[in-house]
Amino acid sequence: MDLLNGSVKLSVYTPRKLVSKGSERPLRDLENQLDIDLDQQEKKYGKPKLKCDVRYYATRVELDMEEFKVTTEDGFILALQHIFDPKDRGNGRNGTKRKYPVLLMHGLLQSSGAFCSNDDNSLAFYLCKSGYDVWLGNNRCYYKPEHMVLKSSDPRMWCWNIRQMGIFDLPAFVDYILSRTGFPKLALVAHSQVYGQEDREAEDLCFHLMAMRTVWNQQPSQLLGL
Repeated sequence: MDLLNGSVKLSVYTPRKLVSKGSERPLRDLENQLDIDLDQQEKKYGKPKLKCDVRYYATRVELDMEEFKVTTEDGFILALQHIFDPKDRGNGRNGTKRKYPVLLMHGLLQSSGAFCSNDDNSLAFYLCKSGYDVWLGNNRCYYKPEHMVLKSSDPRMWCWNIRQMGIFDLPAFVDYILSRTGFPKLALVAHSQVYGQEDREAEDLCFHLMAMRTVWNQQPSQLLGL
């Protein structure tokens, strides 16, 4: 996979093969392969536990996770998680090669865990082991509802919609990552609500961000919609 020059080839994250009418074999072959992959993962790492803990899933595949607090302009405190290989902790420090930053944003009613619950086949871990600097964003009130002033019991804490998520949350993540890594750009992988909705009346986060903040249009080197 190359997120830098626009040539993106995914060997793991490809759509199911198109099945011609009257033929189900390609689909069955793919399902059988997925079962084999799952068995191999469990033999390698053991049967996973169901935990609301990204770091648990990262350490299962010999990676690690650190979490940062990012504050939006309207006061929401968001969880931004960084996946890294503890054996290669430098990432540009002490002469080590700098890794290109990739921000993964979850879909509706999900969290960053959506990218981390399938061992080595998880997109976050796959990208990390492919040589990228992986960051996972969690939109307001999705992971840990926090605000600088408001309490979770305050109705004003929940008085927002997809526009605020696009105008405030996404740029807060992007600005933090670029500031911390020193890169002028990053790649954004956007799932579901972040990139687009099946309901065309509901615009997406990226649309609002690009429309309201034109300077941000130059920051992503790649925008991949899932």
